[in-house]
Amino acid sequence: MNKTLKIGAGREIITPPLGMILSGYAPGRPAVSINDDLRVTCLALADGQTKAMLISADICTYQKESSDRLRSLVADQVGVPAANVIFSPTHTHSGPVTSSGWIKTGGQHLSYIEEIFEPAVQKAAKAAWASLEPAHMGIGTVQS
Repeated sequence: MNKTLKIGAGREIITPPLGMILSGYAPGRPAVSINDDLRVTCLALADGQTKAMLISADICTYQKESSDRLRSLVADQVGVPAANVIFSPTHTHSGPVTSSGWIKTGGQHLSYIEEIFEPAVQKAAKAAWASLEPAHMGIGTVQS
């Protein structure tokens, strides 16, 4: 069976508002300025038989339950099996608190997750799926 690989990409800004508590170093510190926007990037892959979505977000951590919910939201929106949606935070220490493990140091900002983060992920996933185009993938090695 001749399978044509298709790849699409989508990206959205997920920068939190100033004052939001940041994760990582020096827990409890608020965002006081924005140097560069934080982003979520989605890469859609399909070969006519298998569909997958890779998601990378500029946040520090995300709990399994939250990740499972996010994977289900994306799966429902673009028709990719949830088991084929891979979510990976970049582990920035200059992003918003998105894990309840940081609750004691400033709390999880549910409004950020529900109003900014999840909608941006869904929008980027939808854009990635809508932009699918035939592509070629390969690997190589170099010896010196």
